[in-house]
Amino acid sequence: METPDTDENGLLDCWETHGVDGDGDGIADFFLDGADPEHKDLYIEVDALAGLDVNLIETMLTQVREVFSLAPVGNPDGEPGIELHAFLDDHDLPAGKWTVTSNREWVQEFGPLKRQFFGRSDNEAQANARALTHRYAIIGEDIDDPVLLRFGVAEGPPKDQPDQCGKMTGNDFFVLFSALTQVGSFSEHFPATFIHELGHTMSLCHGGGDHILGKPNYVSVMNYIFVKPYNYSRDFWNLRDLNLSAAQLMTLRESNLDERVGLPPPDGVFRLPENAFTVFAPSRPPGHPDGESVGEVIPIPIDGSPVDWDGDGSESAFALADLNYWGDVQIQGVDRRSFPEDLRGFDDWFNVQLGIQRNSPYFLNAEGAYGSTMSQEISVAGMHELEAILDIGASADVEVDLSAAPLQVVIGEPVELPLFVRNVGDSPAEEVDVVVGLSGPIRLTGSGASERSCEQRADGLLCTLTELLAGGEHRLLLGVEGVDVGTAVIMVSATSRTDDRDPTNNESTAELEVVTACMAANPRVAFQSTGGGQPENINSAVSVTFEGYFVSTAHLAGRGRNIVDICARTSVDYVAEGLSGAPDCSVEGGADGTVTEGAVGQLFSGDKLTCTDRPAGKDLDVFHVRAWNVWPPAEPQGAPGPVRGR
Repeated sequence: METPDTDENGLLDCWETHGVDGDGDGIADFFLDGADPEHKDLYIEVDALAGLDVNLIETMLTQVREVFSLAPVGNPDGEPGIELHAFLDDHDLPAGKWTVTSNREWVQEFGPLKRQFFGRSDNEAQANARALTHRYAIIGEDIDDPVLLRFGVAEGPPKDQPDQCGKMTGNDFFVLFSALTQVGSFSEHFPATFIHELGHTMSLCHGGGDHILGKPNYVSVMNYIFVKPYNYSRDFWNLRDLNLSAAQLMTLRESNLDERVGLPPPDGVFRLPENAFTVFAPSRPPGHPDGESVGEVIPIPIDGSPVDWDGDGSESAFALADLNYWGDVQIQGVDRRSFPEDLRGFDDWFNVQLGIQRNSPYFLNAEGAYGSTMSQEISVAGMHELEAILDIGASADVEVDLSAAPLQVVIGEPVELPLFVRNVGDSPAEEVDVVVGLSGPIRLTGSGASERSCEQRADGLLCTLTELLAGGEHRLLLGVEGVDVGTAVIMVSATSRTDDRDPTNNESTAELEVVTACMAANPRVAFQSTGGGQPENINSAVSVTFEGYFVSTAHLAGRGRNIVDICARTSVDYVAEGLSGAPDCSVEGGADGTVTEGAVGQLFSGDKLTCTDRPAGKDLDVFHVRAWNVWPPAEPQGAPGPVRGR
């Protein structure tokens, strides 16, 4: 009896709903978290060697999961996408370099590590059940042969068996941390590398359905010319459309090219960015009427406009060209003549095989070496050259950003302000000098930016970043402290030895308000207090909000008596008025205790203002006290009346 797999993801419906029987006794031994028989699921156990950055790996896996969730793949539930269950499991595998196998296609440590850590279960039935449903990936560090150092290697279709492309060929792969960091940052390369190696286990080759590398009509991370967001392909990446190909572009027959139509966009609903480009090197093969040649790699639009494939200066109805030959380079697949070939586009997402390969030598933890892709993968040296060649029209663009700085700084409380220095361009920026200047009542207390070369100067700070990679970001923490009440300004500018395509974002300014702790703890209010005269008015108060500093009001028991505490660092004007004349007021100085008499005057931080009613024996008087801050200098609209003097 046929067992259904409704969503055609290689996982039986009964496995997804009731668990997996690993020993054939009719009892489920392993359950698939989050499985849905009507929506494609793909399970990968990801382990990592001890000492690697766990948080960074988890962040990168989140990006990979998002790519699969957006995949243009249909499901019985009507929702597109593949639910990728790829989470970091064990991250304490023994650290150290791995040893390449004798056939130079795999590493000796992988099999023993998988037997020890895959599933980490002493229950054989559970291990068998997991092997029926999960691929396995290890994030490694390095291998013992620098010549063979690759970014990742997968069980995949052997190069001498091109008919295996499109068929299930393996379940396992690894990614090497050291290789990724030798050509940039781990985060810059990891998502595409992980998807690339996973693609091999899903039956994809470097040409999609074949082993032909460097095809300009194959827009996929399986193709090295699209393995990261280069200048010409950045729009693909910005749309998150560039991962695995989602359409089959027109076949390019090298022996019969129509240069008048170039490379048209695909039919159907596949979305291309507004500026969709690919690359090739105009190359005339041996025997060409105009002689053999190879030109520099150039970008071309995928819009059907004419393309001079053979580089003879014209676009004709018939041309001969070797479209994936780049001349004397170390980049595998484009370093040799291969004319004539038929370069076929390929729709990866339509053709991926999600199921588990039951005949892999590592299936059920068996030992052995399998035909893998190590010899076919690009080397670190090749990637260096590839990046240099594909840096077409690229430039650096340094940006500084103080927008995360706080709006207020309290005197006597040092803070660290985040300053972000980014390269939003397409190529690295070298020798980036970041200059920090200050004005107003604030001073530097240092820089918390470890690993950065910062020098404190009389007028601020100078920090030098040796290199800022394309898309890279560095955070500098500026230690500052307010020294007096007022407005402080921090000004940052950046320059680079590399040409900067947009100097308008090389400067950033932040305006900070320096206040006392008391000012920071209280709202911006004016106060108007009334008291005396009538019992219901004794000790009552009203506060009016406006743009000026006044702080707390305090009222003591007793008829017609108000006490106001002032904590503003700058002066506050006050006036006390009554129906029968000015009340008796005095100011007790917070700094030295000096007492000043007067119904009109000025208050400073720590001063206490006390006003009472008319002398004893007189009828009680109705009076009020008004006070407001004189900083900022302009009196805000709605302040309580004019000041009668100082």
